[in-house]
Amino acid sequence: MIKFFRKIRYDLMEKNKTGKYFKYAFGEIVLVVIGILIALSINNWNENRKNKLTESEYYCKLLADFKLDRQNIAVLYEESEHKIEISKRLLLELNNKNKDKPYLLNYYLQGLRTNAFVPSKVAMTDIVSSGKLNLLTNDSLKNDLLRYYGELDKLLYQLEINQSKSLERVFLYDEFQTDLVFFVTMSEREKQHYNNILKAMESTYNQLKRECNSK
Repeated sequence: MIKFFRKIRYDLMEKNKTGKYFKYAFGEIVLVVIGILIALSINNWNENRKNKLTESEYYCKLLADFKLDRQNIAVLYEESEHKIEISKRLLLELNNKNKDKPYLLNYYLQGLRTNAFVPSKVAMTDIVSSGKLNLLTNDSLKNDLLRYYGELDKLLYQLEINQSKSLERVFLYDEFQTDLVFFVTMSEREKQHYNNILKAMESTYNQLKRECNSK
């Protein structure tokens, strides 16, 4: 194609058709510019399409992390309720002389057992570390995500303090009855912390569901 245009220019120059030559050269420049603009437009379209696909994938990955966290919290919440039930049952049986020490110790250990909640942050870590937070075009959702993860860190810190106090109580062993009452209190607080995490994620979770399901 380039050789074809070049031949036309040479023909015009050889025939001393300078005016036509310049008009043709100008037209050729315009065609080149239009070609470049079209190429840039196609490139931008492809880039925007890729960014939209990546954005959609991120919303769904974030939703998957939230769903996993909700499942883990549900399990931990049940464990806290179980610890409360065990501790209360043991409180009622402390004066039962038919219960031997191994039995009491077994229930005592069940009452203080604590599993830590470790949130799944795979998607958010990937987004932030790769510098692609700007791909999330839903500003309301993006701000909610940042707010939630900031609040989550505070709630996790409160959970950690709660669990640390329970462990300290074990090593500062006083007596069964006092410790069991303390464990019930700490387990109730754990349940409250889990409820606070669920409440904090609710709005963001619902937005992620809408974004993921709409793609």
